Amino acid sequence: MTRNIIDIDGAQGEGGGQVLRTALAVALCRQQAVRVFNIRRYRPRPGLQRQHLIAVEAAAAISCGTVEGANPGSQEILFSPESLSGGTYTFDIGSAGSTTLVAQTLLPALVTADLGCELTLRGGTHNPLAPPFEFLDRVYLALLRRMGARAEGRLVRHGFFPAGGGEIKLTVQPTTELLPLRLDRLAGAPEIRARIKLANLPLHIAERERDTLLKRPGLDFPAVHIEPVEADGPGNVVMVTVERPGLTELFTGHGRRGIAAEEVALTVARDVAHHVESLAPVGPFLADQLVLPLALSGGGSFVTCAPTSHTRTQTALVERLLGVPVRVVHVTGQLWRVETGPSTPSG
Repeated sequence: MTRNIIDIDGAQGEGGGQVLRTALAVALCRQQAVRVFNIRRYRPRPGLQRQHLIAVEAAAAISCGTVEGANPGSQEILFSPESLSGGTYTFDIGSAGSTTLVAQTLLPALVTADLGCELTLRGGTHNPLAPPFEFLDRVYLALLRRMGARAEGRLVRHGFFPAGGGEIKLTVQPTTELLPLRLDRLAGAPEIRARIKLANLPLHIAERERDTLLKRPGLDFPAVHIEPVEADGPGNVVMVTVERPGLTELFTGHGRRGIAAEEVALTVARDVAHHVESLAPVGPFLADQLVLPLALSGGGSFVTCAPTSHTRTQTALVERLLGVPVRVVHVTGQLWRVETGPSTPSG
């Protein structure tokens, strides 16, 4: 194990939790000690919140590692992982904090380990500030499986903000390495599907969202499914998938007090329409999450729309931590290519 410590400024880019999660993920993959300071410096409540604290504790648990500074509100930690340890683990966030973001902290290391692991994560499964479980399962894990990973997810119980109380399970089988992946061209016309989930709220909210989607010009929905679900508190999420051979994208909108159901649905519809019209295979939310797996595979590329600040922060951080070149190249119009590893031909 490399014993020297890499210092990482958590205030870089947007100064949010992404820097911490990426630092933990790379530390696990490389068994590299990292010190992260200025954690979430630019957030209204800086430092480690419950979700981030659980991510740190989970990273230490699966790697038999040690961590200093893992306290609520702490803005600096020192994480020293040892070797990954397989087995069965349960981590409870104890709030509506995102289970999917904790999962994405651990998965890059687990899918390339030579051991199996079962994870149970409890907390929020549908949080407006994080990808929902369906994104983790149908988009992120699906692409990891294309790269050779053997990982499956299951939603046990929904957990909406602010009540939480959700649960997901992840099963990861041993894999020796990730294979490069290229998502440079679109293949086939998209199939657009929508599902609206509703818990402990009047049904007319979902019906108004459904009617708004069906009336949106330019988007052809074969059907919009309404799914009442059980949860500890109220919750509402509109999810639209854009499916093409080998790639599914997912866009979401969350119902909130004071926001009309029609506006929730319209916002999602606009995001979907913009994505389809851009002709980019990879959407803005998936883009920053693909950078690390592609860099770990030693190569790969994808085309996306104009990179977000999240994506640019991630490319710079991954390049520094892994020593793998990551390039962001303008292709044409609003399309950009993100490339990892040795130079790849354009086209």
